[in-house]
Amino acid sequence: MSKLNLFAALSLVIGVSSAYANTAEVFGGGPGDKAGPKKAVSLEEMKDRCLNPLNYDVQRQPQNIVIKCSDVRLNWTAGKPGAVSLNGLRHVTAGVTANKFETSAITKEVPVEAKGGTCNRFTEMQETVAVERGLTCDELLSVKGDVVDFCAGAVDATKGSNPKLVDIVETGRVIDTCAAASVSQKGNN
Repeated sequence: MSKLNLFAALSLVIGVSSAYANTAEVFGGGPGDKAGPKKAVSLEEMKDRCLNPLNYDVQRQPQNIVIKCSDVRLNWTAGKPGAVSLNGLRHVTAGVTANKFETSAITKEVPVEAKGGTCNRFTEMQETVAVERGLTCDELLSVKGDVVDFCAGAVDATKGSNPKLVDIVETGRVIDTCAAASVSQKGNN
């Protein structure tokens, strides 16, 4: 190969590399590049770019598709049950009558042994799961409904297969029926 041909080939390689680098800057990099600017598009457009890449500016199917799902759920967990004293009340009324006489009735409160009752305590827990899953264009096109429905299924499957991925923390909110034990009267309807 002559020096002139080598120089021409080298110039061509540098020119192509430079053009590819400029394209990578504008459209978020080449294959495997997860960093860089990305153009915001709708899910419908992303799917159409998979089906009809020649109709768009990049003219190739989207690569390195990743669906990111996050699920934050609040649940109440039963704590150790407590005990409350259920005080009873007893009123005894007595009066005496005879053939020509009677006394006024007297009512007196008589002590009653209290009964024990149970009460419940609940703690609010926040469960967080984050899932990332790589997809091909064919898999993206097979997603029915919206991506939230897809993510709900993916998160549920992940929680079922690997519960250790669930981050559970107390929110600090508590329902304590033991502390709130009070007596109320129902109205007559």
